[in-house]
Amino acid sequence: MKTKFIGIASMLALLAACEQDKYELDNLVPEEYNKVLYIKEYGTPEITLYNADEKSTYSFSVNLGGKDFMAQPAACDIHTLTQAEVDQKYSIPEGTNYKVLTKGYSIDNLHLDFATEEFYKQVTVSMTPKVIEDEINTAPNSTWVLPICLRSESDLVNAAKNEIFMKINVVSPSVGFNSAVERIVQYENGTPHVNSVEFGIDAENQWGLTCTFEVDKEYAAAMYPTYQLLPAECYEFSENIQLRKGQKTADLFITFTGVKLEWGDYVLPIRMNSEPVASSSEKNMHVLVIHHSSNWEITGKYEERRYNSGGKFKHLLDGDPETYWASHWDGPNARDLPPVLVIDTKEEHSFGKIGFMHINNDGQKDKHNYQLEFYVSSDSRTWWNFDHEKFWEGKESGDVDWTEYGWKTDTNWENQTNWVPVGKVTEMKSLHHPEYEYFDLDSSVKGRYFIIKVTYSGTRDMVEFAEIDLQTVD
Repeated sequence: MKTKFIGIASMLALLAACEQDKYELDNLVPEEYNKVLYIKEYGTPEITLYNADEKSTYSFSVNLGGKDFMAQPAACDIHTLTQAEVDQKYSIPEGTNYKVLTKGYSIDNLHLDFATEEFYKQVTVSMTPKVIEDEINTAPNSTWVLPICLRSESDLVNAAKNEIFMKINVVSPSVGFNSAVERIVQYENGTPHVNSVEFGIDAENQWGLTCTFEVDKEYAAAMYPTYQLLPAECYEFSENIQLRKGQKTADLFITFTGVKLEWGDYVLPIRMNSEPVASSSEKNMHVLVIHHSSNWEITGKYEERRYNSGGKFKHLLDGDPETYWASHWDGPNARDLPPVLVIDTKEEHSFGKIGFMHINNDGQKDKHNYQLEFYVSSDSRTWWNFDHEKFWEGKESGDVDWTEYGWKTDTNWENQTNWVPVGKVTEMKSLHHPEYEYFDLDSSVKGRYFIIKVTYSGTRDMVEFAEIDLQTVD
């Protein structure tokens, strides 16, 4: 019983001590701790401004907290740190060249008075991006900041939450086409069809854009001197399209009317302009290229159509980058080695350059490292008058009867009689579809037939092309 009494007495003494500590703590805490000022959005935010904006704002709130903060008034001031203060507190410890902005901004309220029952005040910083950009450009390798600090002569400020160290950057929103500058498209006489190209802005569209589109004839003449401008009756597109606030992209639809087009190479360069945000000079042009030369014909040793693969010689000149030709798929045992292609241009020409487009197969593009030789001839035996369409009837899913092939006896492809070399390629770069890889030719040689001989078929032991762009100089 004695032990139990001592335990109860000790517990009562401990409780009495706790009550005494609480009483002393309440009296030892200074009165100002009953209200503590702090910035709610304290920290180091990175602020991106757009030079397309006349004004931009950033808002933060100064809050009042503490034990009894709503029962008492308070006051504080908003300051910006000086360059010396920033150097001492940030630049030297971090080893970073911080520069304090001196112009292009204003703070709407530098002194804040909190009445009883007020617990926060909103502060807005107004910024003029173009003015700030001009100052940033005086020291572009520095990190420019707007360091805002909260101070009070009458009340306590939380030292851990009393600053916003804003890092400021000004950028130009980019408006323009979202695809490559040049694109190969197909034109079919008598068959209208539609192509589209996406355009837009690479930032949040807070302006609302008016986008205009027009054909740039001067660009066509300067950049494509050997091409014809596509006649106006062959296409239609909208000259004005609105990109509403919040909308980042849209499509420009180009309708090819199908009006008869004479054979040749054509371009349709469409230039884009926009307001109030100007379009980017690097993205405001989109060129549609049309190779309308199907009066030329092409043949060769073999076109791979087994298993419904769809490879055909004629696809190399059809102007459609999504169709293709492929050589025999049997690797080093292929019966058409080395692959040969012959283009009949119907009359004698001098040839200035030739371009190749690989098929749309990203996973294999780095394996198109072919070696090529180019020849010109007017010998009739250079052409193989073979009906490939008839040969492949019913054979797309079966084996090939090679005894029906007669190029070794019907052509001069084995002995290369009357073939005049006009150039060669030691290794192709495997450019990404739908880019063309061009090679210069010896234009001093004239001939009707242009021959392409593949002396090395790449690491896949086969050859694949989507398009061939053979250009004459006469």
